[in-house]
Order: sequence, then structure tokens, then C-alpha cells
Amino acid sequence: MVARLEELKQALGQAGAVVRVLITGTAGSTPRETGASMLVWDSVMAGTIGGGTLEHAALGMARKLLQTGDSQPVIRREALGPGMGQCCGGAMTLLFERIDQDSLPRLLAEIDRVGCYARPIIAGSPRPTAKVESLMKRCVQQPEIGISIVDGWAVEPLERPRTELWVFGSGHVGRAVVGILANISRFSISWIDFEASRFPEQIPVAVNRIVAHKPEHIARYAPVGAHHLVFTHSHDLDLAICDVLLGRDFASLGLIGSGTKWARFRKRLLSFGHDPASVDRIRCPIGCKAYGKEPWAIATGVAAELLQTGTGTRRR
Repeated sequence: MVARLEELKQALGQAGAVVRVLITGTAGSTPRETGASMLVWDSVMAGTIGGGTLEHAALGMARKLLQTGDSQPVIRREALGPGMGQCCGGAMTLLFERIDQDSLPRLLAEIDRVGCYARPIIAGSPRPTAKVESLMKRCVQQPEIGISIVDGWAVEPLERPRTELWVFGSGHVGRAVVGILANISRFSISWIDFEASRFPEQIPVAVNRIVAHKPEHIARYAPVGAHHLVFTHSHDLDLAICDVLLGRDFASLGLIGSGTKWARFRKRLLSFGHDPASVDRIRCPIGCKAYGKEPWAIATGVAAELLQTGTGTRRR
């Protein structure tokens, strides 16, 4: 896991101050791995460090830091068995860091200078040692090494570019799909619909909401190589979006509907002049029949396929 700066900036835009809770070490059986993190503010959180009693206690600690305004990082080691009564039985070391709008520019400037997220976490360690500077260079060159704690400093690689996923439609299935995939760091999600009122009140911090009177026009600006999922309120709008996206280079394109809908769409898209091989890259229906037709069942199948294959283009 790596530092997710875009998510941090979005959270600060909403809250003004957050506490980042980061797992810096584990021993034995634990619910999450070193590098997993969550952001905490007011009554909101983004991400998870494993749930259960541990996460509940961490939330309390994080919100206490928000109230006190203390900028000094806090390190806690928690034994999950005897200390928390969790069946995992291992131990985790947690780092709590309060970040606000005032400290963000300095943090970003330093990250830009060194190419990774490095900072002192123990009082009395203001300057990086030779070991820390060496680790910074390694983080830039080998981001897979993850977070390291050396000489009172925490050093993390930056998040690599995430897979672009454009979701058209904020109905039941759209909400279910975003609800699943927004919690997976692999995807950068843009969520598009034609009215702000169609979106839920609370949108995951990592999701970019786009309100467009004509979503098919916005589709023209989708990044090359993005994945797309189309399930708007209108068959005509679904068709218009597919028509536009077939003129772009995409990784995958999934369309909600039945076999009958797909047959009609295929005929129409071919009549627009699209190449049959390109049209047949569209996956319709999406999801997995065995899971059922409920929105969350469809979303589960869609998410599983994206995670397993990275394309979601294979037709059943």
C-alpha cells in the first residue's frame, strides 16, 4: 500500500482537517497488512484498517486528535488477542497523523521535492539521516517496497496512477457498483449523471462526481484506455454513450441489459457504421446470472470481473 494523495486532498477539501491512521507494522495474524490506512474526520471515515474492536478504538483515538489539534504523530502498538479480544491474535503498530489545510502545502512541496512521502514521526528526529535519504531514493525507484520506518522517520512511496473507471448512471446499480469499487485503491472513479439530485448525498471521497446535462458529450473526454460501465435511466442515452465510446480507445465497456436489449443495440450500432469487432467488445449483459438480478448482485459480479481480469470484456 502507498500514500494516496488525491484522496487526502479531497478529504481535506471536505473537512479542513483529518487524521490519517496507518498500519506501520504487523506481527502474527492480523486483519490488514502493513501500509493499509484510513482517513478520519468528524463522523466520517474513508478506508479501513480491518474493522472490529481495533478500528473502533483507532477511530476514537483519531477523533481525539482532531479535537485537541495536536500535530505531533502518535504511535500505538495494539495486541489484538489479549488487548482487544479479537480472534486474529496478532499485533499491529498504528501511526496517527493529523493533517490540515495549513500543513498540506508544506507536505505537498516536500513530496514534490523528494518524490515520496517522508516525514519525522518521533520528536527529536528533525533531519533525515543517511539511511533515511537512501530509503527515499529507493522508494522513488522501487515503490513496491512499501512503507518503512527508519531512524524516527516514516517513508512511503507515492501511489501509482490508478485504473480509470467511468460509471454512467447513479441509479440502484450505479450506486452499488461505486459502493464496492470506491473502496478499492486500484480504481480512479468518475461517476456521471445528468442531475446533481440523482446522486446520493454522501459520495465516497475517492470518487469524482460529474454532473453533465448530456452525459454522452462528456464521454468524448474520457481518457484513453479507461474502463466504462453504462447503466443510465434511459436506453436512448445508453445507446448514445456507447456510440461515442466506440469512437475512442477503451479498455472495456460494460452495458446493463438483457440479451434482447443487446441484440437491438448491436444492430443499431452497426447501422451507425461501427466495425463489428469493435461493437462486440461491448459486454452486455453485465454481471453474473448465477448471482441474481438484484442491484448488489449485479454489482458484485461486475466488480469481481474487473478485479479478476482487469478488462471485463469477455462475453458469456
